[in-house]
Amino acid sequence: MNKRKTALDEVEFGAAPVRGLVDGAPTRPISAAVVIGIGGIGLNVLQGLAISACGAILAVDANPAKEAAAKAFGGTHSIAAGPDVDTAAAVKEICPLGVDFAFECVGHPALIRQCIELLDWGGSCVLLGVPKFGSEASFVVNSLYNDKSILGCRYGAARPHHDIPLFIDLYKAACAGDFPEPAKKGTLHPEVNVLDAYTDAVLANTGVKDFGNLKLVIDCANGMGGYILPMLCKKVGNDPVRLYWRLDGRFPNHEANPLKTETLLALQDRVVDEQADLGVAFDGDGDRVAFTDEKGQIIPGDFVTALIAREMLKKRPGAEILYDLRSSWVVPEEIKKAGGKAIECRVGHGLIKKQMREEGGYFAGELSSHYYFSDFYTTDNGDLAMLNIIKLLLAEGKKMSEIVAPLRRYFHSGEINSEVKDIPAVLARLERKYGPAAKRVTEIDGYKAEFDDWWFNVRPSNTEPLIRLNLEAKTKEKMEEKVEELLTEIRS
Repeated sequence: MNKRKTALDEVEFGAAPVRGLVDGAPTRPISAAVVIGIGGIGLNVLQGLAISACGAILAVDANPAKEAAAKAFGGTHSIAAGPDVDTAAAVKEICPLGVDFAFECVGHPALIRQCIELLDWGGSCVLLGVPKFGSEASFVVNSLYNDKSILGCRYGAARPHHDIPLFIDLYKAACAGDFPEPAKKGTLHPEVNVLDAYTDAVLANTGVKDFGNLKLVIDCANGMGGYILPMLCKKVGNDPVRLYWRLDGRFPNHEANPLKTETLLALQDRVVDEQADLGVAFDGDGDRVAFTDEKGQIIPGDFVTALIAREMLKKRPGAEILYDLRSSWVVPEEIKKAGGKAIECRVGHGLIKKQMREEGGYFAGELSSHYYFSDFYTTDNGDLAMLNIIKLLLAEGKKMSEIVAPLRRYFHSGEINSEVKDIPAVLARLERKYGPAAKRVTEIDGYKAEFDDWWFNVRPSNTEPLIRLNLEAKTKEKMEEKVEELLTEIRS
């Protein structure tokens, strides 16, 4: 019988998630650790490991320019990664006796695969991320999404913990079984129907009791939506048209990523064929959700932010609503129109949740189809997003295309990536050229310049030598003209 690996999944840390795997308990004191991906969160992890007096701290990144930063934050060795580099072999050469921890801090597929390969060698990989919902704390065991042979353990807490040294101490104590006797013991409930309580909670949060006569097509992409929605829909007496509700971690029908428009093709066709009122598409774990109108047209993620904000502001008039800086001008305009305070914010769920907690943001939305609710544990929750859109559709009494049509008043480029050798030089050149004439400049995330009839934002990737461009204009002609102009500047 094969030994099942365990994965320590989702403890909130710093400004972003750190993903990876855990293979059993260490058999020796912590002497070596690998940090894969030296972006902002990777540097924080390096620093935490250095504070913990970890012996060898190996920094792995595809960008050799990160070596100096890695060293400054405590890295003892640097490894240049890439599709043609065997990261595990390089790590093993430096630490022939193995490593105790490997932190995977980026979403780069090649590096993720190489991080997972460390498990076969015997390293222990740690997965940290976002707490979900529940009581003071929770601990869930499940199968990891990309390998059903690996057990996943998810930890959640009402108050996030950002302390890597503390986390490592807890891990060591758990492995040794060395815990002090608590002053007050908790209660073990062997059987708790979390799904029943959860579906009651999201329905109570939105006040939705039924879906009226709406006909829905819902694509769960063989992910967790297929576990939650049967009970949720039963409680509201709705039987939607089901696409890929069977749980299957192999995702056999399409990638569980609604941000990629090609994954929505089946949904779009089925909505039209079924003459449905709304199409809904979830990602694999259900925290992101995308929508189509009754014509099968995709509703951009930032438009969804504006629409949900209307409903949220009915619950709390005048509240602060956060939107990421890549979003259309439509979003702040609609938030203000509904009586809210529109607050532009950086990209990334860790950063957004932190800002919501610190500044009292009531709701937030990202272009990436993440929607955050402060009155539901400040989580990004696809079920709440769907229920709010259904609530809006019922209240408006119009077709979804008619509700969305007034929002389609500007022309957005989408995100365009460009590989560059010297990112700081490119950003400085754009600032010199466009800064003096801009009506408004913001630098909370890259560089954004706004003019009378257009705006652009350029942001460097944390994991690759890329610059990401988003641009919007009041006419299609202006948008196309400026995209060509900016790409020439960026790529020259």
